[in-house]
Amino acid sequence: IEFDTSGTVPVAKQVRVVINGELLVYAATKKIIISAGAVRSPGILERSGVGDATRLGQLGIPVVVANPYVGEDASNGIGTATLSTVAPGIMVPGDQPAF
Repeated sequence: IEFDTSGTVPVAKQVRVVINGELLVYAATKKIIISAGAVRSPGILERSGVGDATRLGQLGIPVVVANPYVGEDASNGIGTATLSTVAPGIMVPGDQPAF
């Protein structure tokens, strides 16, 4: 995301993406909506200069909007669950014999 920072509030003006090795630039006429999910959206914002100022500075990314909360609550991010069943009489680690 590229911002116009000439005013008092930064305004998102365009988005640059690479698709199949080709750089495409999409100019905004009204708004830019980031819809890349809970895992990828914070990364897009941070690479664009929106996020924790200390972290962005360490990565050499110019800060456009300092917001320490971007990407900090990943409670609804990546997760996995596993459900397994075994045949009667088969023991798995942690089971205790039933005798």
